[in-house]
Amino acid sequence: MTFYGLTTNSLYGLILAMTPTQRWQVARTPDKGLLTNHWFILLCLIVMAALTVLLFWVSLRRVRQEHRASDQAFLDMAGEKSLTLRECQILQMIAKRSGVSRQETVFSDRAAFERGAVQLIEKSMVGKAPAEEQRLVSEVSLLRRKIGIGKEQAALGAGQSRTMSSRQIPVAKRVTLHPLSGGQAKPIEATVQGNTERELCLQMDEAVKVTLTDIWTVRYVYGASIWQFDTSVVSYDGTILALSHSHNVRYVNRRRFLRVPVQRRALVACFPFEQTVEWATPGTDDTDDGQMPVMVHPVENYGSPEFVPATITELGGPGLRIETSMNVKMGERVLVVFDLEGTAPQPEDALRRGHRSRLIEDIGEVRHVKHLAKGVSMAVELSGLKDAEVSELIRATNAALVEINETSRVMDRPRSQSKSQEVTV
Repeated sequence: MTFYGLTTNSLYGLILAMTPTQRWQVARTPDKGLLTNHWFILLCLIVMAALTVLLFWVSLRRVRQEHRASDQAFLDMAGEKSLTLRECQILQMIAKRSGVSRQETVFSDRAAFERGAVQLIEKSMVGKAPAEEQRLVSEVSLLRRKIGIGKEQAALGAGQSRTMSSRQIPVAKRVTLHPLSGGQAKPIEATVQGNTERELCLQMDEAVKVTLTDIWTVRYVYGASIWQFDTSVVSYDGTILALSHSHNVRYVNRRRFLRVPVQRRALVACFPFEQTVEWATPGTDDTDDGQMPVMVHPVENYGSPEFVPATITELGGPGLRIETSMNVKMGERVLVVFDLEGTAPQPEDALRRGHRSRLIEDIGEVRHVKHLAKGVSMAVELSGLKDAEVSELIRATNAALVEINETSRVMDRPRSQSKSQEVTV
């Protein structure tokens, strides 16, 4: 307080010592501070401009980094889906027209993909030929399946399976290529040269003209059926054609097999995928020593399947019509053992030369069941057959048909001869 009072008194004394003219001049002259300095104001403006430019540069760099990260994420996901360059370009155009902020969103956002695909097809096909429109629609459809959009709905379609994939085609198998967009006018045969996680490599039988935008339909004969799927070209060096994989494999019936009535002895047994079996314990005689009984695993007491006698009444390649007394339902699996030839030898021939029967055993699925007075008549389709095994069943079916025709010819021959004799007399 003493210092403040001394300072105030000193200022008052200076003011009182000044003349009126000096007081007026001091009142008219403003104090020159930093706020009235032109250089200071200019410096502030320069600093503000520099900060604004720095803020704009940082924001632009951040946006570029986000775009770069989005592009990298898009490329990574495209690599995981094994997309070709053409498919990546189409998907980028779809992402641009869908209005999403990050283009990799179209891999998982169904609505965004469909919105962008519709706009792409509508705007890109203005003034184009119908063939080009159909080609783009096919490419978008193939791209939709490859990235997994609508995968569940596609798997529920007729003739399709959730488990089949082009990755399951073994090496050295033969396939047929059918052009879907442009390219060749006839199917081309090829051999599977390699099958990796990323692509299916085919050894072409002949040189073909292929472009990276071509879409092919591949057909692979698997037993009694044909696997069919659409795919796009990854690369082609004139000999090896690399195709992208497909999980949308369609199951096509190979052919309608000839059905021939036969009489073949057979055995059938239920072969379910899962059974509930209780653990067993040994008898009381084994536990007189006071020790705890040892549990017996169900596998040790399972035994063999219980076969029931049956008769095959119709043979049609891998399809069988079986009559049996076993209670079976449609969709169940059964074990089937039957005589492929079905002709019994004469006793003297069997003793003199010996006779062997060819027994066929395989797992089949019950496709249809018809109840009879005694038992059931079920249609069974054998599964897991190789191409050679299917061909052997077809050969046996044809042989049975020839045998029936020969028997009918022999039975009709005496009748025709007797009629000719009556006419002669």
